[in-house]
Amino acid sequence: HLKQCKGMIIDGDLAVRMDDIREIASFKSGTLPFMSERVLRASKERSPSLHFALDDMESVLWLLIWVLVCRETKGEERTEGEEELVAKLNTHDIAQLVDTKLVFLSQPVDSIRSTHLRPSNRPATNLVRDWLDVANEARNEAKSLFLVEEMDESGESVWRWVEAEAIDKDKLHALTYKYFQRYLEIGVEFLKRKEAYGS
Repeated sequence: HLKQCKGMIIDGDLAVRMDDIREIASFKSGTLPFMSERVLRASKERSPSLHFALDDMESVLWLLIWVLVCRETKGEERTEGEEELVAKLNTHDIAQLVDTKLVFLSQPVDSIRSTHLRPSNRPATNLVRDWLDVANEARNEAKSLFLVEEMDESGESVWRWVEAEAIDKDKLHALTYKYFQRYLEIGVEFLKRKEAYGS
């Protein structure tokens, strides 16, 4: 099953029936805390950007983090670090949210440590750290597909989003497959170690 990449995450609350005559919403769909850093950054910069499977993979990571810090556990209160993280992820300030996610992606060990997860969440620490590493690697490797460096009028180097038609589809497919497989392998290994998946 690790050889095929099929599936998607959809905002069912925003889905529109094909025969519905309403105008298609002009806003970006998605729940801000779960959106990938790349999609949020494009939205912040008001740049046109397509949504790819790599973004969905990163969204699953943010969803996992959200579930861990928001779930209620008997006899445990949310830690101060978890409260702070929920507040940072639950902001409508897209620039702040991008910054929060960049810190987590680029410094996963320090970010997780500073969140001070409550004891019942600690078993998932390695999974979160490993998925953060994968998301950061995918984000960095995908930059060359989605962004191009140019010189502006003053001779300064600036990054511009690549038009959809110019994206190398074969490289994108290979990148998507590579990182989807890595996410799955890490997740399955985590479940096996926790004896939650069987042998």
